[in-house]
Amino acid sequence: MIDPELRKAEDAGWHELHALVDALPPEAVERPGYFEEGWSTKDLVAHIGAWLAQAGVALEQIGSGTYRP
Repeated sequence: MIDPELRKAEDAGWHELHALVDALPPEAVERPGYFEEGWSTKDLVAHIGAWLAQAGVALEQIGSGTYRP
């Protein structure tokens, strides 16, 4: 069972991220400079999405017993 406090903290973090991104003007979302490497906010959100996709694959493999580190 998932700890309700952990779930609550995760939800709060996602809500905060969404609020921060939603508060940006549209032109700022694509403007490079979020990181020194030149990432935009759009790049950051895409990168988080890629991490989540990889985590989903790993969790499916763990659940089915096929995960290999």
